[in-house]
Amino acid sequence: MQICKLQTGQLRAAVELIKEVFDLSLAEDYGEQGTKTFYHFIQIEHVEKMVQNGELKFWGSFEGNRLTGVIALRGK
Repeated sequence: MQICKLQTGQLRAAVELIKEVFDLSLAEDYGEQGTKTFYHFIQIEHVEKMVQNGELKFWGSFEGNRLTGVIALRGK
């Protein structure tokens, strides 16, 4: 396993993985409004803007070329 900071071109895959895990593990507990709020926050355009502004940083874990995990930190 390798862990590295994600580049802009890797963000779409990270967002897709985050949505997949959210849908499988958390969406039911968040309810309809909570899920809508989460999906609004995790829109790729919003994520890319926050990364470009330095407000959000992503790291990913990889098995070979496959993204297997994501963590993000907010704040400058």
